[in-house]
Amino acid sequence: MENSETQKRVINLGKILVEELGKDTDTLTRWMAHYISEQINVAETATGKNKKDAEKRCFDTILKLWNNRTSLPDGKRPFENFEPIFRTLEALDPQNETTFYWRRYFNKLLKSDAALDNTAQGIETWIDIACDIDIAARVLLEFAIKQTANFAVDEKTANWLKNAPDFADDISVIINLTSASPASHILKVSAVILFSVSKDAAAESRFQRQAWC
Repeated sequence: MENSETQKRVINLGKILVEELGKDTDTLTRWMAHYISEQINVAETATGKNKKDAEKRCFDTILKLWNNRTSLPDGKRPFENFEPIFRTLEALDPQNETTFYWRRYFNKLLKSDAALDNTAQGIETWIDIACDIDIAARVLLEFAIKQTANFAVDEKTANWLKNAPDFADDISVIINLTSASPASHILKVSAVILFSVSKDAAAESRFQRQAWC
């Protein structure tokens, strides 16, 4: 059996689920809410050996429902506000350290004959700029996602996080997105943009000088 603190969190989680699901008009959803409410009541009022059995049964029931939270109806799913963020992160694949668009193409180009002729310096300069822009895009996307997460957090989200019995993947992502200081991301974004712009301006100046000579 889990420790008392975990049990308390799970019972609280069950009460939040009951409150949310009990408002639904779907018969099955309301039945689930009623069943969990009944299990909680039995667990809290039972005595002796019956109490331990009732607590375990209640604990297991709540966890089963929690582990299937993504199957709950629209408007009742925990962290539903974050679902568009999860889909966006999946599409962007932030775990991939390779820059999003250009790295493979540029690595191939650098190894080609084109990189060996008299235009090699110009090619390499603009490749560096493109890669810097790619990195800046990653930083800007990270900033945008974190800002989106801040807007997605509400009182319900805080309650789910407070009483969640474990740190599943979705919960870990939410904590990571909402824990960083916004100021640090603004500074990071500004630094990357300024660095990229300064390099772009220098490269453009060199390009214009070469064009006019």
